[in-house]
Amino acid sequence: METHAKSIVEQSAGYGLWFYVNQNGVSIDFRMMLYGVRIIQLGVKSCYMVNDNDKIKLREGLIPRDIDEVFFLVDIYEKKYYMGKDIFKMNRSGYELTKILTEIGEAAVSLVLEKFIDLFENGQNEHEIKDDVFYFLNGLAERGYLFVNGKIRANTLLDNNGQNACIQGRERGGLPKLVETYWSRRRHIYSVGIELTTVCNFKCVHCYNQNEDHSVRLSTQDIINILDQLYENGVLLVYFTGGEILTRPDFLIIYMYAKEKGFIVELLSNGSLISEDIIKVFDKYPPAVISVSLYGSSKESYERVTSDAMWFDKVCYNLSKLKESGLYFEVKFIGLRENNGDFKKAREIAENLGAKFRYGFEIFPALHGDKSNMSHMLSPEEIICYEKQDLEMGHMIHESLKSELLTPEEKGKGVVPLYLCAICKYMVLIDYQGFIQPCTLMRQRQFNILEDDLYDAWEGFAGLQKIMAEKNYKCRSCKNYKICNPCVEKNRLFTGNPTIPSGDHCRLIQYRVEEFSKEKYANT
Repeated sequence: METHAKSIVEQSAGYGLWFYVNQNGVSIDFRMMLYGVRIIQLGVKSCYMVNDNDKIKLREGLIPRDIDEVFFLVDIYEKKYYMGKDIFKMNRSGYELTKILTEIGEAAVSLVLEKFIDLFENGQNEHEIKDDVFYFLNGLAERGYLFVNGKIRANTLLDNNGQNACIQGRERGGLPKLVETYWSRRRHIYSVGIELTTVCNFKCVHCYNQNEDHSVRLSTQDIINILDQLYENGVLLVYFTGGEILTRPDFLIIYMYAKEKGFIVELLSNGSLISEDIIKVFDKYPPAVISVSLYGSSKESYERVTSDAMWFDKVCYNLSKLKESGLYFEVKFIGLRENNGDFKKAREIAENLGAKFRYGFEIFPALHGDKSNMSHMLSPEEIICYEKQDLEMGHMIHESLKSELLTPEEKGKGVVPLYLCAICKYMVLIDYQGFIQPCTLMRQRQFNILEDDLYDAWEGFAGLQKIMAEKNYKCRSCKNYKICNPCVEKNRLFTGNPTIPSGDHCRLIQYRVEEFSKEKYANT
């Protein structure tokens, strides 16, 4: 390993040996080294210190990860990883030290320190390095990440939010900020969706996968190989989708492999097949989030949407079990003609469970085949009636509409990309056959991860960002673009033409502008 003193000191300068991204997306900087001069940036009142003669061991389930030169210590037992929250983030020095702790097992502090100092070239001040290492080790101990003489003695001053009450002073950060300011600009894939299967125990009337081959194409070993390739490419977040992911008998094997590699794992499910055994595994090795689709608030609605009334009670029971286990989950309501009128009761179900409630009314034509499923979508007029009930969303749109609304053409001063979204910037989808897709709605067979290198595919996709919009592209001159997020692939599915959006979609956006421009949404 070519790690030199200069690079380590530079990494320490301005960043500290480590900092922790808490649940509010706030990084807490504990200690800094600036141009070789040690500065105590923030006072850390410690109730426990690691000493020279102590034997230390990193707690099991902690995985050091290098994500495009951003370093994390992922805890596979952590229940607070939703939206990139509560992830322990380090600089390169902290990363190298945790790697030593991972490889060495239990050892005297002096041996760990010796191995760490060996990474530096001659001429470094060993006393300053030692002092910095002790601050770092003490921080690990306070977080409950370090066995010291066979015991974990976490700092009792850590409050219920996982935040050290003694620390003062914070700076904004977190994964969303890293995506916006770092990974997207460097075109680094930090998030990947894996479509485990198209098999589903529901037969939903609106499903965009309904014309796909309903079979398992990727074997257990295929998915393990895919996860290995994602790990090597520095992917941090993986979400599993389907079909219904829990129809796979090998789901827990796949899930545990992803967790033990140090991925942050999210799950998309209809919630019907969550067994007691699965909950036991989730309780010990929690997913960052379980996103459960809710198709109505009664057996009658479920029968109309999924073709089977029995699933409603089963889904509600499983959601209650998730709540009892303390797992983070969200309820995602899909509004259709078949469950029209269920919105309020569905939201109450989520609120009673203490779950985040998300909803959507726009559905997509089948990926391959006719558009008959679109007959189940509510009209723009019906959708806006429901959206008016969400005062928080109304306020956000209102605030957005108050600022200057520029068309893509005005914003780009005449230069308008065809794709006005985040395509090919930081995420991809691996479909159920292994094909690498730039987004969920785009389905092509150019690259297959079982045969092709992910990096090569990613470089091949870069050309999509360079395609310019034609003069007749309707969205390029629309002032509603800011609250619309036009989608080329959605256009292609709806109208057969990537430059022509659906008329219903444009009407819905215009209704939003007219409704949420009203002053009653200003102070909601």
